[in-house]
Amino acid sequence: MSDSLEVAYLIEVAGNPEVYIRSKLASELSEFLDDPEATDDERQAVVPVLMKLAEDESDVVRRSLLGGLRHCEHAPSDLIFAMAADIDDIASDILRHTPALLDNELIAVIKISDDVRRGAIAEREGLSPAVCRALIEHGSHDVIRTLLDNAPARIDASGYEAIRRRHSNLDSLENHLMKRRDLPPMLAIGLVDTVSNRLEELAAHKKWLRSDRAAQVIRDAKEEGVIRIISRSDVSENRNVVRELLTLNHLTPSLVLRAACVGKMDFVEEAFTCLAKMPPAMVHNMMFKRGHMGLKAIFLKSGLPGSMFFALRVAVDVYRELYGTSDIADEQHFGRRMIERILTQYEEFSEDDKTYLLSMLRRFAGAETRPLVDQILRDMSHAA
Repeated sequence: MSDSLEVAYLIEVAGNPEVYIRSKLASELSEFLDDPEATDDERQAVVPVLMKLAEDESDVVRRSLLGGLRHCEHAPSDLIFAMAADIDDIASDILRHTPALLDNELIAVIKISDDVRRGAIAEREGLSPAVCRALIEHGSHDVIRTLLDNAPARIDASGYEAIRRRHSNLDSLENHLMKRRDLPPMLAIGLVDTVSNRLEELAAHKKWLRSDRAAQVIRDAKEEGVIRIISRSDVSENRNVVRELLTLNHLTPSLVLRAACVGKMDFVEEAFTCLAKMPPAMVHNMMFKRGHMGLKAIFLKSGLPGSMFFALRVAVDVYRELYGTSDIADEQHFGRRMIERILTQYEEFSEDDKTYLLSMLRRFAGAETRPLVDQILRDMSHAA
C-alpha cells in the first residue's frame, strides 16, 4: 500500500452495505497493520478505518479483524480496548493473544472487566508477576484455577500469599496448586499436610489399617512429600522451611533422618542449627570436619533420639565421600552407598546392628532403595 493511502475511500468501503465487502476489508487492513514493510505513518493512517470496522454492527466483520490483530505488535491500544469490549468470544480471543498491551494496560482491563475477560488474560503466555497478582486480587476461583494451570505464568511469593489470603480454604484449588513447580515450599507442605490428614481420616473411617499402623503410613507419606518439596527448593528457601517447621512443631526427628538418608544435608545442617541453637558455621564444621566425635556432640546438643545417631552417621559419611561429585544428587546412588557402608565399613556394628540400620534405611531412604534393602534383609534372614 502506497504512502498516499486513500483513507476516505477506505472509510467509504467500511460503510458498504455488503457484509462480505466490509469483512474482506477488515481482514486485509488488520493484516496490513502487522505487515513488517508497512511504515508507522501508513499504519496510523488506517487506524480510523479499523476503529470504524471494530464498531461494525455485524460480528462477522468484527471477527474478521482478529486474523491480523491477534498477533499484531503494532495494534493501537484503543483498537484493542474496543475489541476487548466486544462480545465475549471476540474479546476473549484478542485478550488471550494480543502482544500489543503492556502490563499496566492488562492490569487496567483486569480491574474493570468481568471474569470472562480475566479468564482469557489468565491463559496468556508469559504473564508477569504483576499481572498474575492483579488476576489473583480481582479474579474469581475459576480465574485463579485457570491462572494456576498456566504453567509459564510467573506467580511470585506475594501472588501465592494473596491466594492464601483471599481463599483461606484452598480445597477447591488444591489440585491446581499442587501442579505448580514454583509453589513456595511452606504452601506446598501445607497442602501435603491437608491431603495427608484427609487420607488419615478416610483410612480410620474405612478401617483399612490399624489406627497406629495407618498413622505411621500416613506420616511416612507426608514426610516423603516434604522431602520432595525441599529437594526442589534452594538452600535459602530451606533455611526458612526449617525455621517454620520448627515453629509449627513439625521438625520431627524422623523428618531430619529421612532428609539425611537421601543426602539433603543442607536441610539437616539447618535443622541442627535450629535445634542446637548454634551458629551455622560451627554446625557445618562439627558435622563435616571434626569426625564422628564432632557429629556426636552436635547430635547430642540437638536433643534428637539416640536411636537414630548411627544411621545419621552413615549418611554423613556417605555425603563426605560423594561431596563434589554428581552422584551426591542421586538419591538411589546415595542409598546404595549407605547400604554398602553399613555392610562393609563399620567393624563395630554387629549383625543385629546392621539389620537394625538396614530396617531404618528401608523406611527412611528413597523409594528406589527399598527393594534392594528388602532383598538384603531376606538374604541375611536366610543365612541366619
